[in-house]
Amino acid sequence: MNKKNFSKLFSDWGKGKQHSFNNEILKTRVLDRLENVNNNKIKRPIPFWKIGFALSTAVVAVILVFQMGSDSYNTSLYNSKYNGGVLYESDSNYQMTASDLGISYAQETGLGSRDYGMLESVRSKVGNLLSAVPASDTREYLKTDYSLNIKSREVEKLSKRAQTTIRGYGGRIDSSSVNKKYSYIEFIVPKSKFNSFQEEIKGFTSSRYITESTRNENLLAEKRAIESGVKQASSSIISYENERKNLVNKHNQTVATLKKNIDLYSYSIYIYQQEKTTSTERLKIISDNVYYYTNLINSRKKSLDSENTSYNNQINIIDQKIKNQKNQLASLNTTDNNLMGVVETVQGSIVIEWISVPEIIGLYIPYYRYIIVGAIIILVFILIYSRPRSFEYID
Repeated sequence: MNKKNFSKLFSDWGKGKQHSFNNEILKTRVLDRLENVNNNKIKRPIPFWKIGFALSTAVVAVILVFQMGSDSYNTSLYNSKYNGGVLYESDSNYQMTASDLGISYAQETGLGSRDYGMLESVRSKVGNLLSAVPASDTREYLKTDYSLNIKSREVEKLSKRAQTTIRGYGGRIDSSSVNKKYSYIEFIVPKSKFNSFQEEIKGFTSSRYITESTRNENLLAEKRAIESGVKQASSSIISYENERKNLVNKHNQTVATLKKNIDLYSYSIYIYQQEKTTSTERLKIISDNVYYYTNLINSRKKSLDSENTSYNNQINIIDQKIKNQKNQLASLNTTDNNLMGVVETVQGSIVIEWISVPEIIGLYIPYYRYIIVGAIIILVFILIYSRPRSFEYID
């Protein structure tokens, strides 16, 4: 209530005659003023600081919602080119050394080659032999691929530890790229040690910071195709070797017969030539017989030459077939060894990424940004629409 109005009211009352009826009049006037208090309020305009605060908080809210982790590291490795299984990083400033890994470079690991298109190579070699696997064949030749993503604020340190762990389990590092905020490692470990390796490497940090995936593919169809190819090649080799053996035996018999005939005809000529006679008739008979056997010998020699030529051609063809099948068998055995090398190992990759503080908070409170935005909005409404102070006056 306006003090100035009350002062004037009581001053006027004091100047008049202060009889009892004047007291009633003053009372009535005061009560009238009090009844009209609620109908006479003056509200101040919204202060500029509230408007400024509301606008600034709105900007902060927009930034929090749309700029998710603006301080997180946007690695350029995602744009790197994949060439022959090696990732090339243009801004790599950290190099591993042998002492870091606790090993010697070029150390023999005994592990097979990495599967860079190996399955495609297998399928191209035995593609015509691939067929549906019957339900009765329950064998498993599992190709296992493993990937692990770790969030950390110590990328280089954790990368070195991961590589040392891979080597410690008899594994091999095929490629790596490391810098302060990103690390990528390709590796192979024996499948017999994979479970222990997996448990240890997952123990590097809390499960909140780890994302992993494992993919298994049964290569039984490829294995059966290789087995079928090996069986066919082995059977062909046996068949060609038997054919070669029969050809050699037949050739030897033919040659022996022809040589025997030549020897027999030569001996007959020798007998006739050793005969001594003066009979003209007998000499003519001897001459005719010598001529006859000489022709037979020449014929048999031609047959022998023809047989040798035919034999050499046939034996060369068979030998080439045997060689081709043996090469095929060797190739299939190599393919089988490569296949089993893939089956008996786990091929994997580890990605270690730097994580920002907001991202860490997000792992524990997934929707913290929206909670903060909601709290800001509520605070803005409270500040703007809170009950203002009222100023009363009396006429």
